[in-house]
Amino acid sequence: MANRLYNKQVSPKGYKAGGRAGKMGGGMMMKRPMMKEGGKLKMVMKGGKKVPFFAADGKGAKDLGKAAMKKGGLAKLNPGLKAFMKKNIIVGILTLISMLIGSSPQVFAELIFRGGYLVKMLPTSGGYNEFLKTRYGATNPQLSGTALSAAFKSRASNWSIGLEMDDLSGNINYKTLNGDQQQNKMVLKNTLLFLAFYPRNSPNLEIDLGYGSGKLTRNFYGYQSPNIVTSNISGQVGAQETSTTGTNMMIQVLYRIFGNKFRFEAGARYSMSEHKIPDDDLRPGYDEKGIPTAMDFDLGGLGVIGTATLRF
Repeated sequence: MANRLYNKQVSPKGYKAGGRAGKMGGGMMMKRPMMKEGGKLKMVMKGGKKVPFFAADGKGAKDLGKAAMKKGGLAKLNPGLKAFMKKNIIVGILTLISMLIGSSPQVFAELIFRGGYLVKMLPTSGGYNEFLKTRYGATNPQLSGTALSAAFKSRASNWSIGLEMDDLSGNINYKTLNGDQQQNKMVLKNTLLFLAFYPRNSPNLEIDLGYGSGKLTRNFYGYQSPNIVTSNISGQVGAQETSTTGTNMMIQVLYRIFGNKFRFEAGARYSMSEHKIPDDDLRPGYDEKGIPTAMDFDLGGLGVIGTATLRF
């Protein structure tokens, strides 16, 4: 307790009578040199009372940043604080995305790209096939060409689905009545949607089933019109072209010879494809009486195929 005889502080006895302890500031001078006029706290009216401006909304000084963001967003904050907040928000978003990607289960699937070369023999009996054999001597007609495909397969599944495009061609060589060597050309382009099955107990084996459509284009040499007379025969000779469309189905078995991600396979394919050759076609089929007749052209048959496959 302070001693009233030796210092200027007052004892508890002096509290009632007043003195420096009763003055504002606890005995310090009223005017403080360190506080300038600009440092006075701004007061506002709230509920009939004067309160500091930062408490007028019922919140404290710590919420000034949040209030500024609500009124004007990050633009009203201190530039340094604004940059810091933006940086941390971006870092937080990137971290969250990384955590989601890392914690989500992986999708196990693979894409299968394949290129192959197909050779198949056409039948020579029945319909337009027999007509070609009788008329042009086509004893062993065949089609050959490329088969390109892409498929999608889940690693947990025994099945895949894909799309294949074939580009096959063949020629029929013959001699005219004048002894000239000529050639009929055929181009068959197929588009197939297929399913592939991979037996678990035979990992080197693949079985494909496909269905689609095809376009056959025939190019041949001859007269342009059946109505030929001496006055127009000189302008009738030349190459002609006609085309037809039809459906195509196939079943195919492939066996892996070697390789894993990049592998070589060989197998066999049986296809069923018929095109209708109308009686008004530029090169129709003829019956025994020499009358143009609509005929079916069988472009299916058994073939062999070799492929190179990339899986990833």
